[in-house]
Amino acid sequence: MPARQGGDSAQKKEEQEVQIWERSKGPPDKSEELWLEALNELEQENENTKKVFNRQFIEAAYRGAVNRMNDLIFNDQPHQEESCSNVDVNAVDPRTGATTLHYVAAHGARPALRLLIRSRKCDFLIRDKRGRLASELAGIYGHDPAVARLLLRMENQQARAQGIRLRRRQPS
Repeated sequence: MPARQGGDSAQKKEEQEVQIWERSKGPPDKSEELWLEALNELEQENENTKKVFNRQFIEAAYRGAVNRMNDLIFNDQPHQEESCSNVDVNAVDPRTGATTLHYVAAHGARPALRLLIRSRKCDFLIRDKRGRLASELAGIYGHDPAVARLLLRMENQQARAQGIRLRRRQPS
């Protein structure tokens, strides 16, 4: 029983310390408000910067500009195994719903495809606004059956890993 009373007194002491600390804080001063405002502005600026880089990345993929894509993914550090930038390799083009992978597949740009796979952040299961996977675009527009098969295999592996049943789009 005495051990319990000792625990109760320690708890009471801790509660008193918390109350004293709460009373000493007082209202926030102006510098704290300014700091929070500056932090919010910085976060908004970072979001805008990400959007710009994502747009540049999509445009580079559309043009097949592998060097520019590499710079945006790896921040001029091409020997890194994983991407280290704010660029989202799965960014979606708002006009078409296509990702960089869709554009690369449709153009049959093998070096760009290797770059996306090397980033290890590519989502192979994203569909464009017309419901097409990248493997379908590789077969239709890229005229590269090897790329289409590779993408199909990657899509199936990712679907199995996520426990998703992959269904093919019905041709229209």
